[in-house]
Amino acid sequence: MNRFHSRLIIRPDFPFKPANWPFFYGWVILGAGVFGVLMSLPGQTTGISVFTDHLIGSYKIDRVSLTISYLIGTAVSGLLVRYAGKLYDETGVRPIAIAAAIVLALTLVLLSQLDRIAMGLGNTLGQEYYTPILLILLTPLFFLLRFSGQGVTTLISRNMVMKWFESRRGMANFFLGVITTVGFNATPKFFDFLIQNNGWRKAWIFAAIFLVVLYIPFLITFFRDNPQGAGLLPDGKIRSEKKQNKQVRFIASKECSLKEARKTREFWLFTSIIALLGLFFTGFTFNFESIFENQGLTKEIAMRMFIIAGICSLITQFIANWLSDYISLRLYLPVASLVLAVNIFIIPWIKDENIFYYGFISLLAISNSFFGVFTAITWPRLFGTRHLGEISGSAMGFVVLASAAGPLIMSLSFKFTSSYNLSFYLCATLALLLFLLSFFARDERKIF
Repeated sequence: MNRFHSRLIIRPDFPFKPANWPFFYGWVILGAGVFGVLMSLPGQTTGISVFTDHLIGSYKIDRVSLTISYLIGTAVSGLLVRYAGKLYDETGVRPIAIAAAIVLALTLVLLSQLDRIAMGLGNTLGQEYYTPILLILLTPLFFLLRFSGQGVTTLISRNMVMKWFESRRGMANFFLGVITTVGFNATPKFFDFLIQNNGWRKAWIFAAIFLVVLYIPFLITFFRDNPQGAGLLPDGKIRSEKKQNKQVRFIASKECSLKEARKTREFWLFTSIIALLGLFFTGFTFNFESIFENQGLTKEIAMRMFIIAGICSLITQFIANWLSDYISLRLYLPVASLVLAVNIFIIPWIKDENIFYYGFISLLAISNSFFGVFTAITWPRLFGTRHLGEISGSAMGFVVLASAAGPLIMSLSFKFTSSYNLSFYLCATLALLLFLLSFFARDERKIF
């Protein structure tokens, strides 16, 4: 490790020693990880989607132009998040988390004033340059928003939790997933409330203040990189050999580098399903108001869908994560692919709270559960934790690229066909292809 990285490291015993706590500090890490993922919400598509129509109106640009800027910014984020993951491996979680929070807060403030900044520059250069100026500034701001929020903050918060648990990793991910899913599904309603009462500009400024005033002091106090550095062990204690033998443990057969991981078909199969889930979730969420309006549903019914899906996820995530401690993740691949395909195929049939509306919500909750398991548990289970940041960051890069494509694919489908169905059928077809390929995956103990 070079001298620069050494200066970034914060000692594990600052401001206190986790080993001195009366119970396993991993449970504190779990709560801290949940809080960290929730703090990424302003940079997640779920958090941005509520602002979409307000940005189109205030920025005076069309939906496709906004989506293209979003795509470019998100795509560049996807290309670079791997390097943030590598830096996380070298320096630990707190320095990277602090930097990401500061960047996210500053980006939110700049986005809240972007049209005014562009207007001021337009007054100097000429008002005919307003739109080009705005789009030139918007694209890098979308990059910073997605990179710091969806990319880095989410990546390091989840990886931090996964390092503190091994045999209980599935159940830890359940608690992480349940609370964050409820938070994610409640986000559109929460931000809509802030916007209706304070305006979209102040809503983003409030989020930035919260990040700086509350989140950064919290993460400095409670975040820790791994149990070994704090003088502890994963799961808190070594289970007895008899109890350990009763549990079939699907864990990595070796600690792998990114180069080794990329040589396996499992890396690409799991990355592909996560990327496709991300593409669909992002595209659907980014355009959900327009999608449901196009099918004759009100905004209130569309918003309610996220709340109901979050409640359903309490059950589906418990089952998915609990089973993941006892069975190989390769068995999840075909089920996840098939569920996603069916989930997408029924969208055109959704009407005003009919059976397809509730069927879609149920399958969305199941798909979301698989997404949570795959993004958090897959990489330490398949390839170990030594290079977890770089490996998960590399996979996350592809997921972010797919997420960037989702909104554009659906927006173009609507622009040229006046319907989102073409984009839905494309996603469903890819899901069926992955369903067939998923049967070639091996379990964690047989990859190497």
